Amino acid sequence: MSLVQDTARVAVDSFNQAAQQPLPAAAPTENMSLIDMMIKGGWIMVPILLLFCIGLVIFFERYLTIRRAAKYDNSLMS
Repeated sequence: MSLVQDTARVAVDSFNQAAQQPLPAAAPTENMSLIDMMIKGGWIMVPILLLFCIGLVIFFERYLTIRRAAKYDNSLMS
């Protein structure tokens, strides 16, 4: 039983020491525009941007096509 108590005491002491240490100061954040981030991203950002645009075009084309096809036609069963 004393082994468990010793282990618990060591763990509590470690936690207390960690809690008493001051936190490091946060680094100042710099504001970046979207274009700055793309330039910093390098050449790989070009295919990512192209694929994003192609994906948007496909999404909206499919959305509009399905929406048009799903309209109820009153004269279908007349």
